[in-house]
Amino acid sequence: MIFKIIFFLLLIFGSVNAGPLAEEFFSLPRWRGFNLLAKFHKAWSNGPFLEEDFKMISSLGFNFVRLPMDYRVWCIDNNPEKINKDVLKDIDDAVNWAIKYNIHISLNFHRGPGYTVSDPPEPSSLWTDKKMQKLFIKHWCMFAKRYKKIKSSQLSFNLLNEPAGDTNVRKAYIEIVRKTVKAIRKIDPERFIIVDGFNYGTEYLEELEDLDIIQACRGYQPFQFTHYKASWVNGSSQWPQPVWPILGISSFIYGPLKKEFQTPLEIKGTFPKGTLVKINIYQVSTLSRLLIKADSNIIFDKTFLPKDGEGEWKKVIYEKQWNIYQNIYDREYETTIKTKATNLVFENIEGDWLTFSQIVILFPDGKNIVIKPDNSEWGKKQERFIIDGLSIKNLSGQNNGRDWLVTNVFKTWLDAYHRKNPVFIGEWGCYQYTPHDSVLRWMEDNLSLWKENNIGWALWNFRGSFGILDSGRDDVEYEKLNGHFLDRKMLDLLMRY
Repeated sequence: MIFKIIFFLLLIFGSVNAGPLAEEFFSLPRWRGFNLLAKFHKAWSNGPFLEEDFKMISSLGFNFVRLPMDYRVWCIDNNPEKINKDVLKDIDDAVNWAIKYNIHISLNFHRGPGYTVSDPPEPSSLWTDKKMQKLFIKHWCMFAKRYKKIKSSQLSFNLLNEPAGDTNVRKAYIEIVRKTVKAIRKIDPERFIIVDGFNYGTEYLEELEDLDIIQACRGYQPFQFTHYKASWVNGSSQWPQPVWPILGISSFIYGPLKKEFQTPLEIKGTFPKGTLVKINIYQVSTLSRLLIKADSNIIFDKTFLPKDGEGEWKKVIYEKQWNIYQNIYDREYETTIKTKATNLVFENIEGDWLTFSQIVILFPDGKNIVIKPDNSEWGKKQERFIIDGLSIKNLSGQNNGRDWLVTNVFKTWLDAYHRKNPVFIGEWGCYQYTPHDSVLRWMEDNLSLWKENNIGWALWNFRGSFGILDSGRDDVEYEKLNGHFLDRKMLDLLMRY
C-alpha cells in the first residue's frame, strides 16, 4: 500500500519519467546560445567554422552552440558512402573550440539522408526508403564513434531538423528515431540526444518519453510576426506589418459561404457625427457584400464581384481548381458617420470572403487612428475591440503577449518539462523586417517565460538576419564589435535571460 502511494505521488510530480541522462541534463546550467550556420546548406553556406564566434559567444556570457548541417558537405561527389575527412576536421575544430570556451555544442542534421525542410528536396524519402534510413543511422553512428570520448555535458546530437508530414510520416519518424537512438547508444550509451518535435518542431511527442532524450521545440510563433517579408515564405511580403503584443485582428472578413468562420469585426468607441471611415479592401473571393454599420445605421453597403477583364480590381486571379475568381483590389473605400455612434461593425453578409489591409478612422477634430490586421491565419474569427484614446485594445480579456504564447505555442512543452521530461528551444527568433521595438517586446515575453520555467534556447542565428550581429535591420542603431555591427538592445535583452 505504501509503495502504491509513493508511486502515485511520483507519477503526479513526474519524476518517474526522468532517466539517468535526463537527471544529468537537469543538473546542468541552462543552455543559452546561438545557431552557427557555416555548414547549414551545401550551396549557400559551406565554409569553416570560426573560433572568433565561439570566443565572442563565451565572452558575452552564453554557453550553447547548435550546428545545423547539411550532410552533403562531408560527402564526396554527393555520394553518402564516401566521406570527406577534411570537412569532418572542420567539425572537429568547432567541437574543440566549444570545449575550449566552455560551450555545449550540439550537432544537427539540418539536411539528413532522405529529408530536409530546405530546397532542393532530397531525391529519396527517409520515411519510405530503407536505404535512406540505413544511411541516416550510418552517418549518426559515424559521429557517435568519432566523439565517443567527449562528455555528454559537452556535446549532444540533434538528430533531424523539423520533420513534418502526414500521420504516416509521423509514425515513420518515431520509428526512425527509436532505431537511431538505439544505434547511437550501442556505441555511446551516455550521449545526450535531442529530438525535434514533429510538425516542424512544434508538436511534442509523448510516445518518445521512454527514450531518455531531450525534445526540441521552436520559437517562431506567430509565424506572420516572425517571418514577415521572408523571401522563402510565399506571400509573406503581402502580410500586414506585424506588431506585438498582437491584437488578434484577422485580415479576413468571412461571408455565409464560410459560415463556420463568419463573424463581424466590431469596434467600440466614441464616433462623433462627421467621422470619416476608410477601409482598404485587398482581396475578394467569388462574391462578398460588405456592410459597415454605425450602431444600427448602415453607412456603407457594397457588393464585390470579381471576374475576368477590367474592373475595380488591380489584378485578376483565377483559381482553376475551384473555377472562381479571387481578384486583388487593393483599393480604398470610404464613408461618413452621419449621427454620433458608439459601435462600428464591419460585416460580410453575402458570398465567400474578403481581406482588408487597413481601416482608417478620421475624427472631425483632425485626429485619426489606423487599424491594421495582424493575423492572416486561415479560419481565424474576428473579435471585439475598443478604441481607448488613439489606441485600440482587444475586448476578449486575453493578454495577447505571454498568455498567447503559453496557450497557443508552449503549453504541452511546459507540461512535459514539469513532468521531468527535458525540453529545449532549438531555434527561435524574428526576421529582419519585423519592427525592432515589437521584436524586443516579443522576445522578452518568450525569454521571461522560458527563464521562469528553466528552459534553454538557441537563437537563429548569431550573425545574420535573425541575430545580434550584422542583422541588416534598418531600424537599429548599431555598435561596432570586433568588426561586426552589434544590435546592443537585443544583446542586452538576451543577456538578462
